[in-house]
Formats: sequence, structure tokens, C-alpha cells
Amino acid sequence: MNLPKTQLQEVLYMLLSDEIITYRTVFINSGIINLTARISDLRNTHFLDVPCKRVKTVNKFGRAINYGSWSLSDPEEAKIVYDKLNKEL
Repeated sequence: MNLPKTQLQEVLYMLLSDEIITYRTVFINSGIINLTARISDLRNTHFLDVPCKRVKTVNKFGRAINYGSWSLSDPEEAKIVYDKLNKEL
């Protein structure tokens, strides 16, 4: 796969290569702040199924919290979309 050239491509690339992403991993690795907007773009514009799974944990103050992790339902379809996005630029 070609390297990503946009935030949308970068998020999709991470989903394809890492299989599961979280806000924290995306921010640390790419600096993308509005991950949920890019996920929405993948869902609404490119019609990919990107379900969010809630992960329960405990924060540093001992309080129960949840955070989201995203994955692709159909990685093969996502590869087609990724290739298409790369050809558009």
C-alpha cells in the first residue's frame, strides 16, 4: 500500500495495518485530533462499516471510565477504498 497523504487516508491506513485503533494511538502516532470526524467520513462518504467498541477501564483516580476502539468489519472492502483514495490525489 502507498503511504497516506491525507488525514482520512492515514486513519484508514492505521485501521488496515493495526486492525484496532483508539483516539490515543491515533493522536500519538499522527497528531490527528478529530478522529471521530474522519471515522464519520469513512462511514458516510465511503460507506465503510467501522464499528466502535466501548472498552471499560479505570482511570488514575480509580474511577470507572469507557473509551472507544474502532475496527473494520470488512478489511478487503476498505483496501479498495484506500486504493481509490490514493488514485484521486
